Amino acid sequence: MQSSSAAPRPTTVHSSEITFQGLGTRWIVELLGHSTFPKKLEQLIVQAVRQFDDNYSRFKVNSYIGQLNEKHVVKNPPQELLNMFD
Repeated sequence: MQSSSAAPRPTTVHSSEITFQGLGTRWIVELLGHSTFPKKLEQLIVQAVRQFDDNYSRFKVNSYIGQLNEKHVVKNPPQELLNMFD
């Protein structure tokens, strides 16, 4: 009995990606198994990154970190911020 020496066939995986700027860098998000990136998913991802940037950027005076830098205090901080300091 001879074993087959044929190489396995490569599997084609469809993917799509989005790119955008956020948190001071270029983001590339690839979605495997989809030929197009769902618009709603793209909006949710971009919104989450921008919201995080708005809340925690040290370069934005209205962010929590900006407030800490300026006033050395944040009144009524969200639990998420407190968890970061644990």
